[in-house]
Amino acid sequence: MFSTFASRLIAIAFVGVVFLGAISMYIAYVRTYESVQVDLADRVGRIARTISSRELTPLTGTSADINAPAYLELKDKLSSIRAVSPSVRFVYVMRIEGDSVYFVADSEPVGSPDESPAGQVYGEVDGPTLAYLKEVEAGYEPAPASTPAYRDRWGYWVSVLAPLHDERGRHFVVGADVDYVAMIRQLYVELAAVAGISFFFLALLGAAWYIVLREAAYAKTKVLFMSIASHELRTPLTGIRWSSELLLGTKSKLGKSERTSVQRIHDESVKLILLINDFLEYVSQSSSPNSRQSWALCPISQLLEHSAQIHADALREQKVKLKFTADGDASVYGSRTELQSVIDNVVSNAIKYSQKGGVVNVSTRVDGKKIVLTVTDHGIGISDDDQKKVFVGMYRSPNAKAHTEVGTGFGLSLVKTIVEKHRGTVSLQSALGQGTAITITLPTA
Repeated sequence: MFSTFASRLIAIAFVGVVFLGAISMYIAYVRTYESVQVDLADRVGRIARTISSRELTPLTGTSADINAPAYLELKDKLSSIRAVSPSVRFVYVMRIEGDSVYFVADSEPVGSPDESPAGQVYGEVDGPTLAYLKEVEAGYEPAPASTPAYRDRWGYWVSVLAPLHDERGRHFVVGADVDYVAMIRQLYVELAAVAGISFFFLALLGAAWYIVLREAAYAKTKVLFMSIASHELRTPLTGIRWSSELLLGTKSKLGKSERTSVQRIHDESVKLILLINDFLEYVSQSSSPNSRQSWALCPISQLLEHSAQIHADALREQKVKLKFTADGDASVYGSRTELQSVIDNVVSNAIKYSQKGGVVNVSTRVDGKKIVLTVTDHGIGISDDDQKKVFVGMYRSPNAKAHTEVGTGFGLSLVKTIVEKHRGTVSLQSALGQGTAITITLPTA
């Protein structure tokens, strides 16, 4: 059951990670691609605000400006602006007159091969940039904006533009060219990071899925093997038991020593059959802990009465009294066979580990929508260390082994499994040499 639930949970998580990864990659793409351009437009708008109209007024926009102090100061400012971000390749100021676009100043050093000197015509201006320049030349001051990516002889760019004007009312545009390839590379880096994280979690989920499925297959194979082996062992043991019972019959002519040996064979075969039966029940509960076939209303009083009947011989042999105290009765919805097994196990243990002449108290009380069953003995008790282990399969405490050889160690483990299957709880209180009280709480129907 756990492996099935875990497999479904991992599958849902797997699909969730794929979906969230795809959404995250899309968001990263949109956010990076669009926000970069928005951020650039905002940045260039701030650049425009740093260039005062007084700085532009002395410039003629021709080669005559090259040695003018105002021109050199403007170039220094544009260069410092460009240095703010490595993604900005060129920063410049342009004007349009008629159909010609020319540079007023740019960020490149004077005499540099990449410089566009004052008055140089820019004949490769792209359509959106030209439309923006014409809008500015017509006297409008549009908001800072970025153009779609375009290619020229210098590379692949996105231009970001903002309007300027001087004290004489002339209109300019400050622009920054951003390397589009670098911008896309930044986008891919973010997408790769998202994809890497997604694949990492997918790998973890895949590994977890593999482990769960492998463990489930191993557990199923183990249960199958143990079940077959137990059945194969029970058949010859049953034959040995029957044969020994025949030999021990009244018509047997065995001598005293021979009868003792056959009796030992019989007793050991009975113990082994008991062990195998408990083991098969344990395997059955472990392999299908949530099976609810043949569930019905089960009155607790009837289960207790039946348990008292089947333990009558053990009570006489141990000289133990079974005392019932009922504070109300209720029914539990569940498997009658399994619930009977729970009660028989705890009653059997209480009788088995009681002292001769002792009393086993069985009490029931209804607590709201729950029924509480407590079985108390005054026998050998269980140490604090052993109390942590008694609900583990195949564990018997040392004092239990010293008290009696009969026992498999599966009983309380089965009790816990069945009670939890019926949405109940089981707890134990014990003191060495003083006795044990086992309390079982089950929801009423």
